Amino acid sequence: MKNTPLLLETLIKSGYQPLAIEPNGKGPVHKAWTTRTISIDELTSRGSGRFGLRMGDHGLNCIDVDSKNHPSPELMRKEFFEMLKQSGFDDSKVLIQETPSTGARLIYRADSPRKSEVLSRTKDKSTLVEVRGSKTQVLMYETEKFERIPDLKTLTADEEGILYSIARSFDEAPNEPSNYKDYNSSYSSLFLLEQKGWTVVGEDDLATLVLRPGDTSSKTSGKVFLNSNKFYCFSTSTPFEPNRAHSAADITITLDYHGDQKEFERAMGFSKRTVTEEPNRTYFATSTVSDMRILSQKEPPKMLLGGLIHEKENAILFASTNAGKSILGLQIAKAVSEGKAVCEALPNELEPIATALFDFELSPQQLAQRIKNATDDYPRLRFFHPTGDVYAKPEEICAHIESAIVEHGAQFVVIDNISMLAYDNESAADAKLLVQGLKELRQRHDLTLLLIGHSPKKAKNTPIEIKDLAGSAMVGNMFDAVIGLNWSTHGPQHRYIKQLKVRTGAYEFAEDNVLGCCIVANNTLGVYFEFHGTSIEGSHLQASAGREERDEEIIRLHEGGHSHRDISTIVGIGKSRVGEIIKKYKSVRPLE
Repeated sequence: MKNTPLLLETLIKSGYQPLAIEPNGKGPVHKAWTTRTISIDELTSRGSGRFGLRMGDHGLNCIDVDSKNHPSPELMRKEFFEMLKQSGFDDSKVLIQETPSTGARLIYRADSPRKSEVLSRTKDKSTLVEVRGSKTQVLMYETEKFERIPDLKTLTADEEGILYSIARSFDEAPNEPSNYKDYNSSYSSLFLLEQKGWTVVGEDDLATLVLRPGDTSSKTSGKVFLNSNKFYCFSTSTPFEPNRAHSAADITITLDYHGDQKEFERAMGFSKRTVTEEPNRTYFATSTVSDMRILSQKEPPKMLLGGLIHEKENAILFASTNAGKSILGLQIAKAVSEGKAVCEALPNELEPIATALFDFELSPQQLAQRIKNATDDYPRLRFFHPTGDVYAKPEEICAHIESAIVEHGAQFVVIDNISMLAYDNESAADAKLLVQGLKELRQRHDLTLLLIGHSPKKAKNTPIEIKDLAGSAMVGNMFDAVIGLNWSTHGPQHRYIKQLKVRTGAYEFAEDNVLGCCIVANNTLGVYFEFHGTSIEGSHLQASAGREERDEEIIRLHEGGHSHRDISTIVGIGKSRVGEIIKKYKSVRPLE
């Protein structure tokens, strides 16, 4: 058509988006075509001679009658339009385009764009009629008809309902599945991909090779395994998470519901009971002795933080208030995200990996002050702070954490601080429930998880032990690795690290070989730990003061204006005991 450039320009000026189509395909040649504006110069410069129109703009939608899949294509198409005529539908409000395969497309405007949806299928699940909505496009076979697009009137809700009702009347498919297991056994992953423009490019004994739609120089983008019906994606240029298997349900959720699993479940009518029946998730995994023998021959887990933390472990770092555990947690997260070691004594054997730090203690502004002068961007590190917009009970927070982990694709997760996740995590039962939920999350997503924990008040001159972990030692039993950070008498900023539990390897930093460290700050790295050599734990602890010396220190601090709470922290005894000592002293020699 000679006036095609003029038509394309008219459509663009009217707020619609035409697209140049691959010469021998059905997909647009443009990248990011679902969201961006494409100029007339870019459209005509591609020289394809074939064009499509993006749906979703100004409520533009399309009812696609794919009658070629019907046993009697011509009869189905005739019946569809006969029913439309008998309903009294005003077809002047739609643009009707015939397709080369005896089908038809009815393009119309609604009060808002619709999501793509299959309205009727054959008995073997082939699509007969579907809605093409946002982020889809329609080929313009009869270009001259599209001059009407800017003048299309918006359908009323009743008129759109007539289209949907007629479309659904052709449905011959069995009842929709009621759970994930039924869905995955009812739908072919290959068919679902082909419906969205993926093409078959080969086949071997195990799988069918497929190529994604759009402009690509790759020979294949993934494969669908014949026995499991699972789709494995290689490409990083698709909505699918690469290098993992996707079920039929995963494919539909990704392509038709933009990754919104809850929306898919609502559309399918899955109940809360049936949602949990997804076959990919089971409570137990079974193994034989032979399986274990093979597993033992695999490469051992790699170190992230020397012998303190190995990959795929559930670890906890804990310390008392103001000891610097959040500073150390941030330092570890930054190093792991870059594939670097925190220090020479704590090597990291992994390449850079996606890292998520969930900060429930500091505000974004407070955290920013700690890294404001950092010169590196740490592109693989993401921070997550509660917005305050959504209230969540402690038992619900794990689900929010999981959602963020999946979205970011995190492999290493730091959570600071678990005392902020529960109302009473110093209660053993409450803490155990919380840690169990996080442990299951780690297992589901094959993560390495580091929790930052809290130690209730203790004397600074006593060794740190696993029993000092808030929630009791019973909580410590649920971790693969437990790391203590304790105060040192070498100076106000000095600390030491002690290995309290290990399941991979051997104890490297036990009481006879703790790792000394010190909190420092500079203009480029912010606040961080410097690490020194190792020594026995006793060298970092004060000799226990006699009771008289302790009481004198309490009176001196009291006379110096310190509160009972401050004194309690400094000398390492309870606030009530501090009050008793001061009261006794006043009764003998009243303070002026």
